[in-house]
Amino acid sequence: MATHPVPHPATAAPAQLPLADIHLPDPVSGWPALGWWLLGVAVLMALAAACYVGYLRLWLPWQQRRQTRAYCQSLQTRLQQARTEWLQQRQTDRYLLTLQATLKLWCQRYAPQATTLHGDDWLAFLQRCYPNHDFDDNSRRLLQHGHYALLANIDDQQLETLHQSMLNWLVEATVIPTTPTTPTTPTTPVMPSSNSVTTAHVIQQQEPQS
Repeated sequence: MATHPVPHPATAAPAQLPLADIHLPDPVSGWPALGWWLLGVAVLMALAAACYVGYLRLWLPWQQRRQTRAYCQSLQTRLQQARTEWLQQRQTDRYLLTLQATLKLWCQRYAPQATTLHGDDWLAFLQRCYPNHDFDDNSRRLLQHGHYALLANIDDQQLETLHQSMLNWLVEATVIPTTPTTPTTPTTPVMPSSNSVTTAHVIQQQEPQS
């Protein structure tokens, strides 16, 4: 059987060389592999969860503290205005009523169950909210009896002390208490006194716009 001589590569023409066909690789796709897609989705979900947790634990409490601080400052301004009117008009009973109603405005927003309290229950609630804040004996008496206290036994120094104590209480009230402030339910029905009814009427008239 005759064989064809193989031409020498140095002298043979390119068409005569026994070359195999050239196979080009598949073109590279512009889209990443499925694993990269899954990794990207996982990273986005982790970022979204971190943002949500940050919103709940950082931004939302900060915003609430900011609103509470602004509201308490408006109540402090109301106390200062009431004191100025008292110094001008010397209407002690109205001044005491305004002081009580100012604290009830705070309760109306942050502790609605306390808006109808009066007497010993009202004083106990105020002290239970912020145990570190204490009222002196005269301030306790005025808070318990409100504008029905014997005006003849009230001097300017007692009113000044009560005024400053309430300002300090509102400073602490910028942080909403986390301990339960719900008063103990009395075992027998207690009819609301005219003091609490009058104070509730003043609350409706004096509530500041937030």
